[in-house]
Amino acid sequence: MDAGIRTMLTWVGWGVGMASLAWPGRFYFVASYKAIRSRTVSLHVPITLALVVGAIAGTANVVLGRGDIYFDSLSMLVLLLLVGRFIQHRQQRRAESSVELLFALTPQTARVVRDGEAHEVAIESVHSGDLVEVRSGELLPADGIVET
Repeated sequence: MDAGIRTMLTWVGWGVGMASLAWPGRFYFVASYKAIRSRTVSLHVPITLALVVGAIAGTANVVLGRGDIYFDSLSMLVLLLLVGRFIQHRQQRRAESSVELLFALTPQTARVVRDGEAHEVAIESVHSGDLVEVRSGELLPADGIVET
């Protein structure tokens, strides 16, 4: 490959790599800044450190015209991390909707039998040992032993 073409492609790779760090990778820089500022531990800090070190080493090699430029690896790292984050958020949304459906199926009240009469009470008022009346077709409001 001609030296001029190689130099041009190196600079194009640098530009594309810096753009991938600046736009999609900015999430990690902002999250790391917030973590460091609040003095908390975050996985974003070592990721950002790796991206910054790779960008500095790659930029130095582009300017000096020697060695590897690393921007293809950095761009792939950002891509894979963002895909993983997308999958994680999607699974969290699914889990949240499943929990919401589970709460929607749970009755809010129960009929507790006291002194021979059934009284409608909040589900939080049902205690261990209470006798709960459940009519045909209703959901069971609590765990227990079925008596007929």
